[in-house]
Amino acid sequence: MIRSAVVFLAAAVALPLAAQTPATPAPGNLYAQYLVDTTAARHPDLLQLDLHATPPGSAESVIIASKDAARRGHKSDRDDVEVFKTGTPRVEINRSGDQNVEAEVQLFDVNRRTIGTVEMTFPYVAGLDEDALVKKAVSIRDELSRRILDEASLFDPTQLDAQMPKSIYAQFLVDDTLARHPEVEVVVLHAKAPQGGADYPIVASNIGRIGKPADASDLEVIKTGTSHTAVDAQGARVESKVVLQDASGNAIGALAVIFPYRKIENEAALQRQAEKIRDELRGRISNVASLYEPRSATNVADAARPIEEYNKQELGNKQNLPMTKEVASGAALGQTQEGYSEAIKNVAGVQATNSSGSSNDSFAIRGIKLNLFSNYRLDGGLPVTGVITNPIENKERVETLKG
Repeated sequence: MIRSAVVFLAAAVALPLAAQTPATPAPGNLYAQYLVDTTAARHPDLLQLDLHATPPGSAESVIIASKDAARRGHKSDRDDVEVFKTGTPRVEINRSGDQNVEAEVQLFDVNRRTIGTVEMTFPYVAGLDEDALVKKAVSIRDELSRRILDEASLFDPTQLDAQMPKSIYAQFLVDDTLARHPEVEVVVLHAKAPQGGADYPIVASNIGRIGKPADASDLEVIKTGTSHTAVDAQGARVESKVVLQDASGNAIGALAVIFPYRKIENEAALQRQAEKIRDELRGRISNVASLYEPRSATNVADAARPIEEYNKQELGNKQNLPMTKEVASGAALGQTQEGYSEAIKNVAGVQATNSSGSSNDSFAIRGIKLNLFSNYRLDGGLPVTGVITNPIENKERVETLKG
């Protein structure tokens, strides 16, 4: 299944995302520790989870955050440093001791820069597939990486304002938006604090900085209702800021959405995509106070409704078909030379059936051939004849459904 998407860009202006300079937080209050705690909660099968990085002013890598507080501050071993330098994953099985297995991979930030390593410990199961274990470790690493702006942010406090709560409905909306939009790097929600005041601090984001006051460009968007887009100084990311609204259409703050920069001049497309995400959120926010409600089964139940609508189209109004899904990201598509079949060639069960350089995409999934004349669907629509390679520059991802 292929989903069309917009490709993003904006006018060249500096991206105002600099953090305040807070006092050095205690180790347990580091943003890195918050990442470990929340990731471990999402993956209860993790026996241990350690983040290795080099603290500011130090020349040595140490464990900066861990599921086990006693491990924080321990110097990284030689094999940890080797993973950081080479990028080669490490798997170590302890069959005779506590029956566990360790997997360690490089840790990235949202721009895929290497900033350390992440070490995970799982229960050991006889007949373990090491390749599958590494794939699982990479998946968890990628979850973490989408929540790290840069290496320095690991050492920031989770909350710049201690009065701002963390586990709230607003944070669920951010996390859910990231899951639905793999093309997005950063999502930040600004809204008035429950105690009132003139400011619109960050109430939720995937990069921490909770409680950071709104900057001038945030306030300008809220005041005027006019959206704003900008390319950062390095030309790596594009930020779009739009007015955040509740279900009644009231302006309650600002939404910042950041995309990777692609050199295709279409500022209007990026603006529309950010506003589309804003509109998706609008129907899920009853009022500004609801953003601060504790995260609960009640206030996150609305997450199922958009997924139901998505599944109805794709699965013929059924949600009980047994299938698994593999996703090739926009980044993977951007690296291909010969269409989307190249992007999915490493997915288990997929085999290319055309020779290199062919004028169309043709492959088989678990032996069932999908070619230019059969079994071809665009966004669930009618069959079409694909006589040329399908363009990839306007696609955000390719999802391979197996089952």
